[in-house]
Amino acid sequence: MKRFLSHWRPAAAVFVESELWPQMLHLTHETGSPMVLVNARLSARSRAAWQKRPQTAQFILSQFDLILTQNDDMAQAMVDMHAPPDRVARGINLKSLSAPLPQDPAVLAQTRTALKGRPVWIAASTHKGEDEIVLEAHKALRRQYDDLLLILAPRHPARGAEIARLCKPMGLSVAIRSNGDQPTGQAVYLADTLGELGNWYALSKIVFLGGSLVPIGGHNPFEVSLAGGMVLSGPHVANFAETYEDMQAIGAAQTVHDAPAIASAVDLLLADRNALEDGCRAARSYVREKASQIDIIAERLIRALHLQPEIR
Repeated sequence: MKRFLSHWRPAAAVFVESELWPQMLHLTHETGSPMVLVNARLSARSRAAWQKRPQTAQFILSQFDLILTQNDDMAQAMVDMHAPPDRVARGINLKSLSAPLPQDPAVLAQTRTALKGRPVWIAASTHKGEDEIVLEAHKALRRQYDDLLLILAPRHPARGAEIARLCKPMGLSVAIRSNGDQPTGQAVYLADTLGELGNWYALSKIVFLGGSLVPIGGHNPFEVSLAGGMVLSGPHVANFAETYEDMQAIGAAQTVHDAPAIASAVDLLLADRNALEDGCRAARSYVREKASQIDIIAERLIRALHLQPEIR
């Protein structure tokens, strides 16, 4: 750290979310460089650990000139951990300002050709313990929609073979993306690859987001909204609690607790195009409203980091 700081001599330093490394922060502060923490977020476990060391927490958090949190709850948590109250402010979840996930036109054209207009829904970023629930929901849906395809994209593609084995005893045929397969009639398309989620989001507006039926904390709903889709999610969304609360209030997201609830929600959205369009419209409006706040946040960071241009 000393060699890095001596060589680069940073004019300002921005830290993100939970990157609270004591030596890094202290040595950077000693250079006189203004410092901010953006998108601040700590798990309940991390908060409890820091609260057991109040003097250390106060010392570490006082290194920052500004702490912008994701929501009100985290702003209060920072104050409770003895951050200087006048340096703590609520920002927004900066993930809402991300660009849409990339798409590959060639992959999309090939997949759409294979689909031949079949209805599709997506389960993305699923974790161990969730795939069985999602597949059970899909099995139930296939009784009414016999050509319905589920694109299942696990959070960890290495679990692909494990998930494929779950399909067989359920009577669900599976095509596997990593094998070069195309969904030419199978019940499940196992998207066990990295970097292609944007392609799958382009194929359906109905997206179940994993990490939420098991206590993982949920995954980024903004990526779905930016792609024009509506989010279905389990109840375990601590990482995006305020986001999901806001999105549910306007109909841009819906909570589902088990396989029957997932099947019922997907059925409704497949059968009622107006309900689906209303949800997608609400989601697009939500992310547009968040994007409009970027100038306010940028101005705040410029002031805190003393980066105003000099007038000559």
